[in-house]
Amino acid sequence: MGNLAEQLIYMVLGQVRPAAREMKRTALTFAVCGVLFATAYVALVMSAAFYVSFREGPVVAGLVIAAGAILLALVFIAVMMVVNRQARLVDMAQRRMAPPPGGNLAVGLASQLPGMVRESPIATTVMVASLAFAVARANGFGRKR
Repeated sequence: MGNLAEQLIYMVLGQVRPAAREMKRTALTFAVCGVLFATAYVALVMSAAFYVSFREGPVVAGLVIAAGAILLALVFIAVMMVVNRQARLVDMAQRRMAPPPGGNLAVGLASQLPGMVRESPIATTVMVASLAFAVARANGFGRKR
């Protein structure tokens, strides 16, 4: 039943899936960058402590670690921005080539019907009956004159 629901949701809300992928990439980017910036912060704090206590070599090491973490975070952000842009361009190209969403909904549903019946006949029957009932009620069937 999960696959059936996914197909129906994708047919109705086909543009949500690319946005969800982009949100996952963005969340991953923020998580990794958060760890790297936290590393930079800890390295800077350690560097200050080493500077106060030793005044020599550990400061340079701490500053190099902090600079490396910040540089790595900025590179990661840039790479994810490029990946997101490429994904958006691909999605825009696919939308341009796809048929308009308004007129072909019935054709799309009818083409999915055989697979839905094979996967879950009872759920498909209930959905088709509900759809037929809604259309009939919208057209005035069953109302007293």
